[in-house]
Amino acid sequence: MSDTGGRQVRPTRYRPIPDNAYDPRITDLSRPLNSGNPPLIGSGAPGAPIGAGMAPGTSTGTGPSGWANRNVSNTTPFALVAGVSVRALPNNPRRTGLVIQNKDPTSTLQYSLGNDVGLLGKNVPPGGADLYDFTTPGDPLYVICGAANIQIVVIEIQRAGN
Repeated sequence: MSDTGGRQVRPTRYRPIPDNAYDPRITDLSRPLNSGNPPLIGSGAPGAPIGAGMAPGTSTGTGPSGWANRNVSNTTPFALVAGVSVRALPNNPRRTGLVIQNKDPTSTLQYSLGNDVGLLGKNVPPGGADLYDFTTPGDPLYVICGAANIQIVVIEIQRAGN
């Protein structure tokens, strides 16, 4: 403890690495969240692949720390007809992630969340993708391509269970 103006302050456990914009300790799964708990996945040995020591088909379930990943995903491919708007996803307040990928090498995909704005929506360039993670809206998703028939993929991630 150190004395600062009459009050005692406990020193932080975090020590920044000098001249490093990214701290690899933040995503180090050998000690999740610096908790002192055993690893959530894998053996925890340096250089061990993610999932090492897990039987094939094993659910992530609850790890030794008590944390459980309750997200599930659904991948849906679409074949869009030129100029026809499609409601790809309904309203879903439990949505925690969304990936919208344009599989076409030449045509641009347009999408909108909440209401169907047609060709005035957000553009996804040929071969590109958009990712929503922490700020994923639960609104309906509408997709359209005005120029050609294209293939797209939508991956929705949502909270399951409680």
